[in-house]
Amino acid sequence: MKTLCFRAYGALAACGTQEAGTVNRPTARHFGRGAILGMIDAALGIGRDDEEDRRRIAAGLLTAVAAEGPRRVRNEFRTVQTVEASNLPPFASRGDAFDTHAFEPVMKEENGKRHVRWTAKEGVNPKKPGWKRFHTMVTYREHVEDGIWRIFLAVRPDSEVDLDTIAKALRRPAFELYLGRRDMPLGLPPDPKVIDGGLLEAVDVYPTVPDFDSGVLKGFSRSLRRRLSGDVDLAWDQGFPGAPEAEETRLVQDDPTSRVYWRFGIRPEMRATISRPAPAAKSAKVASGPSIIDQFWKD
Repeated sequence: MKTLCFRAYGALAACGTQEAGTVNRPTARHFGRGAILGMIDAALGIGRDDEEDRRRIAAGLLTAVAAEGPRRVRNEFRTVQTVEASNLPPFASRGDAFDTHAFEPVMKEENGKRHVRWTAKEGVNPKKPGWKRFHTMVTYREHVEDGIWRIFLAVRPDSEVDLDTIAKALRRPAFELYLGRRDMPLGLPPDPKVIDGGLLEAVDVYPTVPDFDSGVLKGFSRSLRRRLSGDVDLAWDQGFPGAPEAEETRLVQDDPTSRVYWRFGIRPEMRATISRPAPAAKSAKVASGPSIIDQFWKD
């Protein structure tokens, strides 16, 4: 029984929920199965339209996450633009949707309000003009401050997914990894390790905070440890080997079935809280060799 462990740390993160809508986008305080599998797909270079490879990886993996730190939830607002179109072919990209080079502005009035319609003489139906209109709205988004997550992966029985291949991809990801949104990058390298044992052994062995030798980074490591309490919020897929007894089970809709159509299935998520001191990095009994964190700072 082997478990792949890696770390996700950043000043800000967004852990989407099934309640996410167009205007209000809340966040959970730990990453769900969909977010974890998204990181793995990005590291392996699997695009959203590559449904076959994505489903193979998802079907072969069990996921778990140990969440620590204050994880304060903050709220912000952002303005976004959408495009309303009529009698126009599908847009190839967002840039194409907002391109007005071949359109003429026409002033219209609806419900006492004036707006501009960008109009083309001929649309998909040549008997009618095509047009598009831009809408601007305010969205409210939550994000998590000051959290650190350890993520664990196990292979399902009879699966051909290789944990060592995923670990290698996390060290040199094909696509950029981020914590929920593109403007929320990782603050530390993932530092993947494959260990012998189940979930509880992995939680005990793999350190929450890496250990640094140099002065500035050593102080950074101490600062991270001071933010940790003795409680570890653990969430995992049903059937994860070596998991503790669940304190509660929730049905969550975060199991990706299609990235193209953005559809998610329902799964049972097991949860428990473990009270223990934060482990020291030096006590980790993992495979020998230089850590990617050490190599990262040398490079």
